[in-house]
Amino acid sequence: LELIEAAEKSQAPAVQARWARQQAAWKASGNPLAPYSFALEGGKPWPGAREFFENQVLPCGRCHKVSGNGGEAGPDLTLIGKDKSPEYLLESVILPSAHIAQGFDVVTVTLKNGSTETGSLASETGSQVVLKRADGSNATIAKSDIAQRVTAPSSMPEIYGQVLTRSQLRDMVAFLKVLNQVRPDTEGGMGQGGPRAMQATASEGKTGGHE
Repeated sequence: LELIEAAEKSQAPAVQARWARQQAAWKASGNPLAPYSFALEGGKPWPGAREFFENQVLPCGRCHKVSGNGGEAGPDLTLIGKDKSPEYLLESVILPSAHIAQGFDVVTVTLKNGSTETGSLASETGSQVVLKRADGSNATIAKSDIAQRVTAPSSMPEIYGQVLTRSQLRDMVAFLKVLNQVRPDTEGGMGQGGPRAMQATASEGKTGGHE
């Protein structure tokens, strides 16, 4: 990150040319996450926790819960750092529709008889899908009866690559990476700068943020 920022500020023609080639290489790679790869290393969990819960545009904690703190509209992220790779965590912030957690997707299937069913994907086998409807009931549908299947984009907006600074994004990923165990909120509620339950994980004095 520091090298990228230094290259952007440099007036040296050789540095400017090298920086332009690097950006062109990222674009040619076809990998939309390539320009954000700096966020995979370094970063500090505690500032990342503050962004998670207190970002002024859209705090993640409004929809996601960590160790009992936060909302319930999105998946619980208490163990996300244990279950997922850093690359997955970065992608989930930048491109939230790339992988939608089961139970939070909205699938609409159009059957060959013209009827439709909509719900979250409860389960799927080689021969059938089971959708959980909004009323809590299940619809079991044979794949041979499906004419079209559409999964709606994630309800999480694709804005964080723009609204977070590079440093904030790196800290956010660092925070998500250390979410690897349940931490009871023994003091209750939110403390200054984030939930008290996270202070043991995302402490200000921790360097780098990797475990």
